[in-house]
Amino acid sequence: MTNEINELNIQIGNSFVDVIPSDFTDAWLYYSGGYGVTTTLWYCYKDKKLDKIIPADSIWDRKDVFIYDKNAYRLKTVKLMRTIVKTQKQYLKNLNQKWYEMTFELDGSGKFNISFVYERPEGSLQERREKWCIDHLGFVPVVKIEDLRR
Repeated sequence: MTNEINELNIQIGNSFVDVIPSDFTDAWLYYSGGYGVTTTLWYCYKDKKLDKIIPADSIWDRKDVFIYDKNAYRLKTVKLMRTIVKTQKQYLKNLNQKWYEMTFELDGSGKFNISFVYERPEGSLQERREKWCIDHLGFVPVVKIEDLRR
């Protein structure tokens, strides 16, 4: 692995932490895209206070976490996506590894693990995300809005 790729992997971790709006014990990021595949970025995290896995889709519904600047928050997500895409290109350029999907697992202490899928994914974005959730979490997290209003 090159120094540049190592640095990009650390940047992914730092950018990922920036988009998680509260203290967490574990976090998971799923990226799928590149090379003609429709791109998706999805993540979830286990909230330390609620002791629940919170999917990215539920962040805007949280009443206990206030995001002061939604535009700045979206820009952080864009930065994360761009760093992943840059990393994907560097893997191909420097290591001749062409991957389509990436899983980034991060624990609350900052330790991370990255894994890749080298086969072209099949199915819709929703089907791919659901498959990823089952494979990595054992279920598809769904959070009721009332669970977020504690």
